[in-house]
Amino acid sequence: MSTIKSKTSQKSKRNLRVISSALLLLGVTSFLYFTWNDYSEKLSNPSTNASSVISSTQSTLISQNILDESQLRNIQKVNDEILTIKNQIKTTSILSPIPTSSSPIQSFNPEVNFFQILETSPMVLFIKSSERDSKIIRDILTKEYEISPELAVVDLDKHKHGDELEEFIRLNKLNEQAIFSSSLASLPYLFVNEVSMEIDTATIKDLHSKNFLIKKFELMSNGKVLFERKNPPSNS
Repeated sequence: MSTIKSKTSQKSKRNLRVISSALLLLGVTSFLYFTWNDYSEKLSNPSTNASSVISSTQSTLISQNILDESQLRNIQKVNDEILTIKNQIKTTSILSPIPTSSSPIQSFNPEVNFFQILETSPMVLFIKSSERDSKIIRDILTKEYEISPELAVVDLDKHKHGDELEEFIRLNKLNEQAIFSSSLASLPYLFVNEVSMEIDTATIKDLHSKNFLIKKFELMSNGKVLFERKNPPSNS
């Protein structure tokens, strides 16, 4: 009889542990689900520091004995990957905003989008891939040079409102000399530290062939952008 009671007691304890584990897992899942909703709202606000939000939640999880530190490290890795993906999506949507079928229709503001683009990199090149000069400048800058921070290239042919954005830049954001020059007023447009820079295709090609283009870039960027030629000529 005592043997039967002992087996029954052990079975009950196992069942209790299984139920407790299941409830703990459900609690953690629910906690993370509702906490992530709060993250989404806070992370969408540029003034919120994402790392501080995650750090605060980690401290809460540890203090309440919900998860140990090794489990928190795994969650941190997942959070880091999620934040990286969200930032990549945000940058892509700024450089080439194409609304989805489920997105509400909003009026396009070229000035807002222009400054959003400039925030992605200290050096931004606006082009049209269908135009010869644009392709030449893009290929020289992206294939012949290492630029850090990375050059942001905006293809207005692929931009949902490319024509509107091009017109806004041409009428409002080019320097005075470009405004009175038909060649400089046409694409491509280069902005360094949010300032319009004159780029003539023939001049850029000539400076590149003579290995003087890096010096021009360094003067343009005031030392805030690093340039290195990938395959410098042997006589340089």
